[in-house]
Amino acid sequence: MTRIGNAAKFMGLMMAIAILLGACAKEKIENVLDLREDYTLTTIGSAGVSGTIAFKKETNGTRIAINLVGADPASTYTAALFQRTVVAPGPLAISLGSIPGNTGKLDTLIQKLDNGVAISFTELVNFDGHINIRESGEAGKNVAQADIGSNVFTGKSRTYALDTVHSSGIKGTLTLQERKNNNTLATLTLNGINTTTGVLSTYPAGIYTGKAADTIGTIAITLGDVDPATGKLVKNITVKDDSTALKFSDLVTFDGHVSVQEKSTLGSIVVAQGNIGQHAP
Repeated sequence: MTRIGNAAKFMGLMMAIAILLGACAKEKIENVLDLREDYTLTTIGSAGVSGTIAFKKETNGTRIAINLVGADPASTYTAALFQRTVVAPGPLAISLGSIPGNTGKLDTLIQKLDNGVAISFTELVNFDGHINIRESGEAGKNVAQADIGSNVFTGKSRTYALDTVHSSGIKGTLTLQERKNNNTLATLTLNGINTTTGVLSTYPAGIYTGKAADTIGTIAITLGDVDPATGKLVKNITVKDDSTALKFSDLVTFDGHVSVQEKSTLGSIVVAQGNIGQHAP
């Protein structure tokens, strides 16, 4: 009886362990399948269309759900995932499908890129890309967009002031935002630039080495031209002009300053400057 009793106890213990392991395995599977990433679609210009994107892991792929807000019920939209960022877009990666304006919703399962290469949930949420929403038709306009994957922002940012130089009356700010992949979105905003009709002015900007001065030093990063209509310049920074890799952490400790010039038929002059990185106040 003792042996039988011990055997029964042993069998009961083994069954309890099996049930516990089964429950743990089930919980582990459910947790794996509960993986999800959410993104926010922002409107382009005055389109008035925004929304959300959700990536959810499933056993046989990644479920992508898009929900538009402000869509025209009489219109149809197309959604697609492109390589690189909103400010520096690359080629098409995945055609996601059509979105009826009357529902504003798209739900699709993704297993591969348009070129046939398989892509997992993990690869998608780390993809160097962005999603674009466009009105259907040849005359259709881009209405909403969102950086995704490795291009999303971490929440770390720094803003630097640009002061007037040579009594130009122009000043502004440079904001640096860190992406998940350590790259940087730079947004330069100027106030007081020349918008007089008939005066052709451009405002080239760059990050230079050393402290700010009234003269142009050695350029490290060419930012481009500020749009005179909006007073803004937006650039994705990954490298210096000499192709040296440059992370957000490198920029916010950089030995340098931002300088903006005004170039016109009257000549060229520095109009705004501001220290960044280690020289910032």
